[in-house]
Amino acid sequence: MSKVKKIILTAILTLAALFISSMPSKVFGVGFVNNPSWLGLYAHGSDSVWITYQNYLAADNMYCVQHGQRMTSGGMGYKTVAVLKIDGKTMTGNYAYNGTTPSITPFSSNDVAILGYICRLGGNQAQQAIWSFFPGWYNANRYRIGMGRNTDFALNGGTPDQATANRVLAAARAYANSLSDSGTSANAGITDNTNVESVKNNIEPYEIGDSKYVKIGPFNWTYGGTLTNITVEDQNGSAISNVLFATYNGTTLQQVSISGIKSGKDFYVLVPSTVGVSEISRITGRTEVTRSVVTLILMDSLNSGAHMQNMIVSFPETDTDTVDTPFDYHIPLIGNIRIIKVNKYNHEFPLEGVGFYIQNTDTGKWVKQDGDSISYVDSRDQATEFVTDANGEIEVDDLIVGNYEAFESKNPNYGYEMPTDGMPLEIEAGTTTDNVLENRQIYVKLSGYVWIDIPSGKQTVDDELYTQNIDYRVDGIPVRLVDSSGNVVTKEDGTPFETTTTEITDEILKDPDPTRGDDRTVGAFLFEDVPLKDDADNPLGDYHIEFDYNGLVYTNVTPMIDGDPKSGYSSKAAEFQNTTGNIEGRYNFNVKLNRVESDGPGSTTGTAGGTKFTYEKGEGDNSYKQFVLTPDYAVDGQSGLSPTAHYEPRTNTIDGQKQAIAYDYDGDGNRIEGIREETKITASTDAAGYYLNDVFTWGDEIVRHNNLGLYKREQPDMSLIKDINSVAVTYRGYNHIYQYAKRFEHPQGQEPEGYEVGVKYGSEYGTTQFSQPIYEADYEEAIKEGEPDQMCAYITYAIGLRNQSTDLTVQINSIIDYFDEAYSDAEIVVGDQLDDKSIAIDAGWEPTTGEAEGGYRKLTIPCNIQIEPQQETKIYVQFKLNAEQVKQIIEKGDDGSVESDLLYNVAEIGSYSTLQNGVDYAGIDVDSNPGNAIVNGDVDENNRPMSNNDYYYEDDTDIAPGFRLKKAEPRVANGVAFVEDIVSPADGVDTTGLMTGYERRGNGHLEDSEEKLPGVKVELIEANDDGTLVKDENGNDKIAQLLNPDTDQWEDATATTDDNGLYSFTGYVPGKYIIKFTWGDTEHKVQYYKSTAYIYTSQYDNTRYNANYSGDRKYYWYQQAEENDRYSDAIDDGAQRAVIDKQMLHLTYDQQTAIDNYTVGNGETITVGGNTEVIIDKMDSYTLLMDMGIEHKDQQEYNSVTSNEVSDNEEDKAGLYKAFNIDFGIVERPKQALELDKRVAGMKVTLANGQVLVDVTVDENGNLDGSSANLIYLAPGQLPYQGLLRLELDNELIQGALVEVTYEITATNISETDYVFAADGGVTGNEHYYFGVETGDLVTLNPTTVIDYLDSDWAYESDRNKGWTILTTDSLDDFFAANTGTEGSIHGIDGSVSGLGNDSTNGTSGTINRYTVLYSTEFNADLVPGKNTGKIDSENGSVSHQLYANKTLTTTDEIELDNQVEVVEVNKPGGSGLDETPGNSDPSGDFTSDTKEPDNDKAETVIVTPNTGANLNFILPISVAAVALIILGTGVVLIRKKVLRS
Repeated sequence: MSKVKKIILTAILTLAALFISSMPSKVFGVGFVNNPSWLGLYAHGSDSVWITYQNYLAADNMYCVQHGQRMTSGGMGYKTVAVLKIDGKTMTGNYAYNGTTPSITPFSSNDVAILGYICRLGGNQAQQAIWSFFPGWYNANRYRIGMGRNTDFALNGGTPDQATANRVLAAARAYANSLSDSGTSANAGITDNTNVESVKNNIEPYEIGDSKYVKIGPFNWTYGGTLTNITVEDQNGSAISNVLFATYNGTTLQQVSISGIKSGKDFYVLVPSTVGVSEISRITGRTEVTRSVVTLILMDSLNSGAHMQNMIVSFPETDTDTVDTPFDYHIPLIGNIRIIKVNKYNHEFPLEGVGFYIQNTDTGKWVKQDGDSISYVDSRDQATEFVTDANGEIEVDDLIVGNYEAFESKNPNYGYEMPTDGMPLEIEAGTTTDNVLENRQIYVKLSGYVWIDIPSGKQTVDDELYTQNIDYRVDGIPVRLVDSSGNVVTKEDGTPFETTTTEITDEILKDPDPTRGDDRTVGAFLFEDVPLKDDADNPLGDYHIEFDYNGLVYTNVTPMIDGDPKSGYSSKAAEFQNTTGNIEGRYNFNVKLNRVESDGPGSTTGTAGGTKFTYEKGEGDNSYKQFVLTPDYAVDGQSGLSPTAHYEPRTNTIDGQKQAIAYDYDGDGNRIEGIREETKITASTDAAGYYLNDVFTWGDEIVRHNNLGLYKREQPDMSLIKDINSVAVTYRGYNHIYQYAKRFEHPQGQEPEGYEVGVKYGSEYGTTQFSQPIYEADYEEAIKEGEPDQMCAYITYAIGLRNQSTDLTVQINSIIDYFDEAYSDAEIVVGDQLDDKSIAIDAGWEPTTGEAEGGYRKLTIPCNIQIEPQQETKIYVQFKLNAEQVKQIIEKGDDGSVESDLLYNVAEIGSYSTLQNGVDYAGIDVDSNPGNAIVNGDVDENNRPMSNNDYYYEDDTDIAPGFRLKKAEPRVANGVAFVEDIVSPADGVDTTGLMTGYERRGNGHLEDSEEKLPGVKVELIEANDDGTLVKDENGNDKIAQLLNPDTDQWEDATATTDDNGLYSFTGYVPGKYIIKFTWGDTEHKVQYYKSTAYIYTSQYDNTRYNANYSGDRKYYWYQQAEENDRYSDAIDDGAQRAVIDKQMLHLTYDQQTAIDNYTVGNGETITVGGNTEVIIDKMDSYTLLMDMGIEHKDQQEYNSVTSNEVSDNEEDKAGLYKAFNIDFGIVERPKQALELDKRVAGMKVTLANGQVLVDVTVDENGNLDGSSANLIYLAPGQLPYQGLLRLELDNELIQGALVEVTYEITATNISETDYVFAADGGVTGNEHYYFGVETGDLVTLNPTTVIDYLDSDWAYESDRNKGWTILTTDSLDDFFAANTGTEGSIHGIDGSVSGLGNDSTNGTSGTINRYTVLYSTEFNADLVPGKNTGKIDSENGSVSHQLYANKTLTTTDEIELDNQVEVVEVNKPGGSGLDETPGNSDPSGDFTSDTKEPDNDKAETVIVTPNTGANLNFILPISVAAVALIILGTGVVLIRKKVLRS
């Protein structure tokens, strides 16, 4: 054998040996483990057993201990490593891992019991639980079971079916918890969960078929194992036989056996009622419990190659424990009953005195009570009658639990039904059971009363509650109880429940609550045995109570139900508003009696809806007759004003109650009993929302206070007053309203007193008369032009209708108006509105006119006007008269053509209706009968149309004041023309002279001291609406026409102011006018005067003009003129002013003198721009447009009103039209003036040897500057007037000396401030001219041409005098033609210079006589005046130019040289003429302050004269000595300072 083979063989043999050695000693087939003998055979570790996989699958009691470990299919050898026994919670062992005698110490735990429970189950569920539970248990307990070293016996491999495992484990834990803590035996006891007190409170009878039991429970026990028996013991400790048990299946109690009582579930004990058990003392329960005993063999795999699956084999056994558990309950089975006897539908109402007998229906025995002892007898006669106390209760104690009935034996309470059957009672063990037994109430009583509510004290309205000592209780009012069909409810015997209020003293009517009042005594009613329905919510069904009374006079007070429906002081009934069934509602009632008609003049009756009422005359407190309805001796015993239904006072029967009895009147005023059918109305509790069911409470014996409160319905009270409202006069589009209607005026919140009878017919208004002036010119002009309708008078009567009612609306259906037949031809319009012209607007009522007596006609007006309470309204009856009718009525008067006779007018209410809150209301005026006035021509002492029987003149009737038409005084317009004083612009300024730099103006106000202007032509001119003047057929201003009151002839409206400046127009008609003032005279030339400022006093602006021209005073500004506050009201025509000023734009001597010297009216001319024009010598000044209405105070075209009252102001009086104080003033215009100033500005004297002896300048103040040796200067104003310069020279120096003088000539505007008048002449742009406003372009002066008269002794050098030209006699005409545009003159001498003569010897040499005449245009500049500052304009107000002259001295005689200058031509843009005359100066004349004008001047006279001979040689030595002394003094000072000090 080879070595290899040997090796292989050896390996095979070794493996075989190992296999053989590993084989178990014995091998068993399937099912071996179920053999109990196996425990004895293989309980030792020295033996082993072979177990196949098929063995494992077939054995329910074999388990692998870890999921996922392997087991070979052919089987494996296992050895026992431990044998354990589990008994309940305790584990013991008889074999250990080391195979020795077991050393396991017994131990107990819930986990042991859990393991035992699992292993007892067997099968898959046990296997899943083993995989989940055992590994953990083993690892926790392996040391306890002697397997501490075997750590991998049971590894946790997871659980495939954890849900099954969890379910098994839950059951196992429950099992473990059911075992005793010792764990050696099962817990067989019972735990009691019963609420014993609840059981005691829930004992009640129970029936099973015919058998009666007492149900006791619920009991609740928790136990382990099986409940096998329950023993119930009575009060003596004896077991009660025939006890049953029950449980609830849902809500159904079902009898069960003991096995049906589940642990932890409620069950009940049913004790037979017949056994007489009074207490359940004890209940004992018996339970049996089976506990688990399991032997476990732990088998360890013998496979040494790899860890294989280990096994547990279980051998389960069982053991049983029996336990009796007693519970002492002591549950009583007797109880008490309380019977409570109540009203069936009101358990709060106990029934006292009701008797009962009580029977145990289980035994048939009756209850008898002796003291506190209860016994049971066989008959009712032997039993006790139990009676309810004041609370309606009976209490019986210690009755054995069972079924009882109570039988009612008596019931003393009113109105209850007596039951005949027994009433079941309930008894609860151990407590008192209330048994409420009901009795049905079948009758009730009803009561109430009727009262009339009376206001008291300061109370003006009813309080709507009954008040003793004030309100009246009333008998005789029908009352009935009716159902919903209107049928009277009857008693069982057929007697109806109906009665009348009367006196009832039954105490039952007295409310036990004194605060609720008392139904007893007069005015009460009582219904007894009123049947009640067997209906908890509707005991009185639809019953209600009705009352009848006079609905015209009375109505129900407001029912008060919500607050306290059982109050004894409130009303519970009301009228139906609409007819309900057979009950007429208030609405239908009111409709039926709503309209009250007249039965004709003089009647004493009236009719409402076919029902007649009678009126009687009553005597009022005043001195006039008051008309009332039939006196009502009513609730207060005093006379009233109601037409029917009266209540007489009667004797009191109860203190503190006023009582009365009702009666009524028929249509003829006869007393009747009961209620008049035509005026009956019904009040119902149903209508008030007061339902008997609501106030009835089950148990009430009586329902009191079903009262009716009435109060007197307010009756309408209408009053009428009539007055002349207005007279509207129209004339060609103008309207004026003359307002009357004083009777309608009254203080705020007060009723007009004119509505009272005593006032309207008394002395104040009863004798009032009015006269209406009408301007004769107005109607005469309309008639003259054949247009009578262009002037009309609308005479409007106002009929005031006042509703004096407090809460009622009245409707005046018709008014009867009696008017004077003088209005017969008038157009009549009736309406309730006037337009803004006081013309009546036709309301469309279609009044009808008929005949009346005594010179009157009758107008019936179907107006249908509604008037709210305490309100008034008016309607208007208007008579329209045209011009011819007005004139006819005036001229028919007794006073000839001055005024008419008095015209009267009477009005009365003819029919009326009443409403409240917009619906019809039945009512009759308290003090007037419509349409009964008599107007037949009779008059009273005041000549008014009054019937001799004034009975028929009530407050619904009135007479307007007497009225007449008369001629008015003619219209007047007047005023004054005056000359304004100049207002001083500053203190100390003389306004009579030139006020340089200030304005010259007036204050626009007429002062008494001012000069009046006579001779002014004044015309009243017709104007158009736009203010332009109307032109006549010749194109001239159309002058208005005046009706001369003295001649009745028409004249032009033209006047001339008198010496006092006054003018006046009288007799014009309404229209638009302008007053034209034409003025201008020698003293007041239009070039120098203007219309004064159109302003308020010294208020220099256009405020007044704007207000009058376009503001709130437009057209009517003239009405503002007052006697003591008067202004100028006209302004100059601008176009004329522009022409006048244009004639003065270029002024020379000729133009200025023409203006200054013309005579007004001569038509003198002036040259303007080369053309000859007539000098304007008149100015037309115009007022603004005046719209002169019918009366002076008319404020606008319409709605102008004049009161009819006499006024202290004449302007306010009707028919006294005076347009006073339309004044016009003129004022001097600002003065225009130029001033020339000529002075020596410099002087130089050069000697013949060239030495300058004098070289000096002179300023404007006369100060010299420069070399002025031997020169003396005297300023102007001294002698001579023009001033001088005097030079003295030695004789030897004069010859050949040259004297040179420079003159400065200055032209200055020294005018007063003025502004250019704009050429278009309008107000805009000329505010300064018309209003004094500082605006516009200033008036400047341009000294266009200046002439200088140079002394001919002066030499003139043209090359040194630029701008100056020599003027010769031959060139004068050419000069004027070239420089002034006209042939002019200087000083008026054509072609010559005044004062120079025509004897010129050198007409071409430049000299004229002794003067060289020069002219210059270099001063051509617009010089500006000072602007109201009082000063010259320093910048633009002047212009200067120089003139040079010289002379070579040739003689030793004194030489005197002069030079004079003058303005000869002035241009300006506007303003007045000059205050000086250009070119009028005479240079040869004396030059003094008297002869000098501002526009010319003379320079200082230059005089050169030989020396007087005085020795002047001392001057040089003195000068030398003075210089030497100065030098010497200076040296001394220097020596002291410099030399000696050092």
